[in-house]
Amino acid sequence: MAFKRVLIPALLEQEGLFARKSSSNILSDPRILEHLRHVAEEAQLEDENEDNESDDSELEHQKQELKERITAYNNRNQGGAFRVTQNDLDYEGALRFYFEAGNERLAKALRLNSKTDTKELLPRLISKFNLLIDVSQCVLYVVHEADEIALDSSDCPLEIAINAVNVPRFVLRLRNAVDLKEESFQAKFSNLSTKTTTDKSNFSQAREHQIFLMNDTEDKENDKTISIAPAIATDPPASVEAPLMLRASS
Repeated sequence: MAFKRVLIPALLEQEGLFARKSSSNILSDPRILEHLRHVAEEAQLEDENEDNESDDSELEHQKQELKERITAYNNRNQGGAFRVTQNDLDYEGALRFYFEAGNERLAKALRLNSKTDTKELLPRLISKFNLLIDVSQCVLYVVHEADEIALDSSDCPLEIAINAVNVPRFVLRLRNAVDLKEESFQAKFSNLSTKTTTDKSNFSQAREHQIFLMNDTEDKENDKTISIAPAIATDPPASVEAPLMLRASS
């Protein structure tokens, strides 16, 4: 019995993970700290895996949407040499560009990718059309049916093309020709406004003259009526005098 009483306190005094410790010594135990560090790393790794799975899912969704838009564009454009091909979120293809200056009409095909913007494209178009002009002297338009929009330097024509409902036309024009066109439109509008005002003034004058003639005719008719009125009053019919006399006598 004495041996047991000596053995039990000896076992309780052994240091171990489950040995009795004061609260101030728990966080200083290297095995506990290592365990907590391991748990934290596992939790962080799980969060990173979830984020990566979410990013991968979003990326696949974007790729699928882009694939559908490119397929629809190729179907509208009937594929061929102008077919757009996809590589992840990037894509490339050929577009037809037009140059208009007065009666001159030219068309050229140019290959570009999804990141080719107007700033990069204009020098290539000038060279393709063999134009002896500066970039500042021309403007690139995208034409949707009757609507024309001047592209900014950061706009990407191929991106515009695949996102359009119908296949758009890209037209290069000289800036001075565009200014002359706008001035011509303003002049025509001004002439139209002046003509409309003149027509209204002429119509107003004609209308006033017509009213004057009508009033003059009415005045002449009134003069005739006044001139024959005394004859009617001084020489009334006999059928009218009797009733007047009867009313007076009564």
